[in-house]
Amino acid sequence: AESPLVLQLQAGQLVRGPGTGGPTLGCGASAEPAAFVPGAARLTLTRGPEREVLWGGDVRAGHRLLLLPDGTARWILTGTEVRVLRDVGAGAALVPWRGEVRVAASGAAPAPTEDRLRLVGSGGGEPSVSVPGRILQVRPAPGPGGSPALVLGVWTPDGGSELRVVRGGP
Repeated sequence: AESPLVLQLQAGQLVRGPGTGGPTLGCGASAEPAAFVPGAARLTLTRGPEREVLWGGDVRAGHRLLLLPDGTARWILTGTEVRVLRDVGAGAALVPWRGEVRVAASGAAPAPTEDRLRLVGSGGGEPSVSVPGRILQVRPAPGPGGSPALVLGVWTPDGGSELRVVRGGP
């Protein structure tokens, strides 16, 4: 069997990256190996204490985000602190934001005409923004002048898709 082709962006070019031979939770050096659940669009981690069925998740800077099929997420902060987040959809990721790791989380509604992106911090407050369609992917990106930004992969109500950029202020 052929091994999967993995591409990564380096210096503005796509180059062949290391293949893992299967799905992962997160990407890059901190990615954790996972396995597909037979007959379902779900994952399980292949190492570590969590063995439940996951919708997906992310790993970044010692934090772990586990997306559960019931629309909740478990955010395991560095150390042992665990926060349960409610109403979290597929468009969720750990993102660096103003010197800390936060959860950028879409809502869990299956087919909204408008989704809400929340930026959950380890302290308080959750700034949010409405986005037409359903947010399916969230990734951090550098904004103008070094300000933080997020790139969203959105499924639009007309069945199309688009990329949207959400920028943080100075």
